[in-house]
Amino acid sequence: MVIKTSRFGLVELKSDDVLTFAEGLLGFQDLRQFVLLDDPHDDIFAWLQSCELPSVAFPVLEP
Repeated sequence: MVIKTSRFGLVELKSDDVLTFAEGLLGFQDLRQFVLLDDPHDDIFAWLQSCELPSVAFPVLEP
């Protein structure tokens, strides 16, 4: 599967990598499929990237 992102361009991933939120995320109920992408330029942040809308991605940190 290949998804388009605004930050990383085209990204190839396996279907096992997709995280599905049955009810979406708060404020983004229409978006249900996301993937967690490491940021190649930053060791601290990763991105929860929408598979459905390239412009939507949330920075995440490891606790």
